[in-house]
Amino acid sequence: MKSTALLLSLFFALTAHAQRGGSAYFSRFPFDSWAAENAKPGIRWNVELESARLSPHQRLSSTIRIQVDGSELQSRQGGQIIAFLRIEDASGARFQMANTVWLRPLNKGDSFDRLTATFTAFILPGDYTVSLAVCDPKTLRHSFTRRTYHVAPVKSDPLPDAWRDLPAVEFTQQDSIPYSWYQPQLRSVLRLPAANAKPVRIELLVNITPSDLGSISEFRSNMQVVVPSMKVLMGLNPSAGSVGLSLADLNLQKMVYEQPDLRIANIGRGAAPGRGEWPHLRPIFTD
Repeated sequence: MKSTALLLSLFFALTAHAQRGGSAYFSRFPFDSWAAENAKPGIRWNVELESARLSPHQRLSSTIRIQVDGSELQSRQGGQIIAFLRIEDASGARFQMANTVWLRPLNKGDSFDRLTATFTAFILPGDYTVSLAVCDPKTLRHSFTRRTYHVAPVKSDPLPDAWRDLPAVEFTQQDSIPYSWYQPQLRSVLRLPAANAKPVRIELLVNITPSDLGSISEFRSNMQVVVPSMKVLMGLNPSAGSVGLSLADLNLQKMVYEQPDLRIANIGRGAAPGRGEWPHLRPIFTD
């Protein structure tokens, strides 16, 4: 039988266990004790912290990866691996998440290559302490590491007030579209204030027509830039006036969505039930 190496690549974000300041896994397992023990790694792994980059959402986006060697997974078929991430800012505020990976039994002759767990988050400039761990919940064998992490500010930032009052860290979703385009789970909203003296009318026109008709991959590639950019501009907040939003599909030769009175309060997760924009936008991007 030909041997097959299976690569497990998972994005850990926005699960039921992902909470700011605490989660069920952090209270269920001795994460703080691992941080204090300074023990040798019990599971072969490595950690990668990428430098934060400005995303189409006009937020600095951080990517943190944990890789577990395939040899560690082979003997744990049918079992679990839990990955933990805690980010602590300079004020001591904690942002943490954890998740379980189930390792299904393999066919005879197959093997695991490695497990890659990827965490993504929007993050403000500053200095952070990042603590990570992996654990076998059955044996409690684990590995732990702590790293310092510096996030540099944007040079010559033309929108210095856009990030005002945003949380230092917000975990993002990358494994499901169209949710990863809009990030509807976030309560925070980028605000673009305009100190205009006279009333203005701003019309946002978004072209969602596929540039290559019939190409799903190209449409998705375009939308992962267009939709975040749209959400950013939805945060326009003139001192006097109003903002409207229209989505055009030139292939259908019609406007597929029109909102003449766009309100910042309806952009994110904090919108009142039935008043948020995402429930109306989601089926358009899904279709």
